[in-house]
Amino acid sequence: MGFVECGGKRAFCVRRGGPPHSTKHQPPPPIHRNQINHSAIYHGDIIHAFAGTVFIPIHCEANLKFARPTSIVAAYLLLIATLIIAPSSRAQSSATLPQYTYAVDASSNAVLAFVSAPNGALSPLSPPSYPTGSGPNGVAVDPTGHFLYVVNILSDSVTGYAIALNGSLSPIPGSPWTTGSGPGWITIDPTGRFVYVANCAALCSGSGEGNVSGYAINKANGALSAIPGSPFPADEIPYSIAVDPTGSFAYVANYRSNTISVFKIDQCAGALWQSVKSTPTGGLSAITLSLDPHGRYLYVNNTASDNVSAFAVGNDGQLTAVSGSPFATGQFTQGIAFDPAGEYVYISAGDEVLGYVIKSGGALAPQSTSPYPSPGFLVALQLDKFGRHLYGSAGGTGAVVLKIAESNGSLSPEPGSPFHAGADTVFITTTTGR
Repeated sequence: MGFVECGGKRAFCVRRGGPPHSTKHQPPPPIHRNQINHSAIYHGDIIHAFAGTVFIPIHCEANLKFARPTSIVAAYLLLIATLIIAPSSRAQSSATLPQYTYAVDASSNAVLAFVSAPNGALSPLSPPSYPTGSGPNGVAVDPTGHFLYVVNILSDSVTGYAIALNGSLSPIPGSPWTTGSGPGWITIDPTGRFVYVANCAALCSGSGEGNVSGYAINKANGALSAIPGSPFPADEIPYSIAVDPTGSFAYVANYRSNTISVFKIDQCAGALWQSVKSTPTGGLSAITLSLDPHGRYLYVNNTASDNVSAFAVGNDGQLTAVSGSPFATGQFTQGIAFDPAGEYVYISAGDEVLGYVIKSGGALAPQSTSPYPSPGFLVALQLDKFGRHLYGSAGGTGAVVLKIAESNGSLSPEPGSPFHAGADTVFITTTTGR
């Protein structure tokens, strides 16, 4: 836990009211991941930084950065910790919370809502379907489970919904919001403050070479507002985006240039700053990328060269190729997902899922029981919030549900899988009720 530095002064800095500062200022200095040993939850203009159960409000300033703790801060944290009652005694057990799954059906321009049973089985909610824009594709839920967003490739927009306690959806005021050309992918930073959209342009029924749109989330109602400076340039045809667990760095897979763009995230405004050269993937047609749950390694699927590239993530966010990378996969790789412990990674490859063990240093070794057959061609993969099931979107086949074995991470189909989810299920996501 540490102070925030603003204007060269070590203090709790305040920006009182008004919109975020303009991003026309100079880029913020590098944020080192080893200087951040806490998480952050955003509430308005205040970031509640915490270690364990200790929360300290830090008023936000556009040139925010984190510094190493001092003995004064450590003593303060210790004092506060002795006065705080552990929230676990008051919190509802997550095991009793409902689980919801949302599948995007491109054929009906709709997002379909389901309640997930403990065994992963899907039952439609009432109503079961909610309209999107034209050509819906990527979908994401904010970390609190309050809001859901879908990007629409053909209408160049993002549609937002509020998630009710029963999992049903209602339009967010002001939705939809304009994106760049051909938005195909959407992600939300771990603090739930910012939304980033990859506009894959000419590759996705649009025009141009593409860019990244950024939005700030209104914490009260989920409405989006463009981040100053958005859209942000990347390399040719940005296809997917991942944000590291600290919310400090964003990574973009560029399909046509076979590179990964590395951005620092302005911690208050959400602007993206590319201060280093893009990293070559070592493969062809970089399509999807993701970081392991600890943010130690980044993996990117190279769908034209039938392999996956692996990188170690430095404290400054920069990438270094893992020894032996890229690793062989199969054809038509797209989806990628990790178990919660970061021991296994799963990659969709057409009509099957490939399972890998993540070895020391980030190298990949195929699971002895891999590959795992799928009843349909898989596009995207998503774990449930407990890490018990892997969900896959499989076009006209629907939603595929696979159980993850606790002992070795192997996969097996759940009874009833696949579940009908429209005529063209392209993306899928899950969330926990509240």
